[in-house]
Amino acid sequence: MIEMPFMTKTLPIILFVSSCAQFTFNDYTNIASAVFSDAEDVAISSEYIELKGYSFAKVKIGGSPPAILSLAYIKDDLFTWVSASGQKLITKHGKIIETFGLEHDLKLLNSIAHTFPIKKSHQLVQLSHPMAIVSQEIDSLQTVNETIVLDKNYSTELYVETFTTTPIKWSEKNYYWVDKDSKRVIRSQQHVHPYEDVIEIEFYYIYK
Repeated sequence: MIEMPFMTKTLPIILFVSSCAQFTFNDYTNIASAVFSDAEDVAISSEYIELKGYSFAKVKIGGSPPAILSLAYIKDDLFTWVSASGQKLITKHGKIIETFGLEHDLKLLNSIAHTFPIKKSHQLVQLSHPMAIVSQEIDSLQTVNETIVLDKNYSTELYVETFTTTPIKWSEKNYYWVDKDSKRVIRSQQHVHPYEDVIEIEFYYIYK
């Protein structure tokens, strides 16, 4: 089981896009200590989201307790989610393309190849602990419509991403639930490293 000591706090966000909730640097420094809270399995409700005031993700690695990561900024379709101590998950269209501070990190070297809906593609992945650069062949399948329950019921389309890796023998399936209304991935289950447990993410986007 992978421990996540870096994900035990919540960090306020600074957003540089007009479509989502925005935070100034002064806001960031003034209320940082007020919003830090111990990690726990928080039940995400509409009231919780309204009080939160900015976009965040609920992240769970394997059997570890879930943690809340805040959206720090958005640039070129890259969403950076951060913990209080500075570790990060970077996603593109819901897919984890880079991590910092995990026991086993990864970086997708040709992230420009990742599009949504997922298409057949080839990607290069840099792994750490142990260090390696591997090649992955990506295939995808859009499955049936599915209703999932987060803070409310969402009507979604489920996409399944299958990858195979060389020269190591590592194959898995990643799952992405796309909200039909917002067209965003709102839930995912992803395998990012052969030595890392599955990462489950719920995405909560707040617009102002």
